[in-house]
Amino acid sequence: NVAIIEGSSQPSQTKNFEPKEVRGIMGISNKIIWTNNDVTAHSVTSDNQYVDKVNGPFDSIKSIGLITPKKTFEFTFTAKGEYAYHCEPHPWMTGKVKVVENFS
Repeated sequence: NVAIIEGSSQPSQTKNFEPKEVRGIMGISNKIIWTNNDVTAHSVTSDNQYVDKVNGPFDSIKSIGLITPKKTFEFTFTAKGEYAYHCEPHPWMTGKVKVVENFS
């Protein structure tokens, strides 16, 4: 789970997504949930327009729109890899999901 920290819409805020990097394991923890704890709407948008073969675009705007306060966005990754992302309205907010095959 990733929290969008209160105050993230401010460019001076250094913590936005917590944790900034999250790791998922295929078949065990490859569904990531972002919760917006801020008073401003945000997005989770792929840096490289990644489209999952099963779940479509890794972009909250294309699936649910902006993530409003106290709401969540979920995405299940079906391929291992590193997925950098940002908030479209607030591009200084960045994070990364790393999905690995197993625990090792």
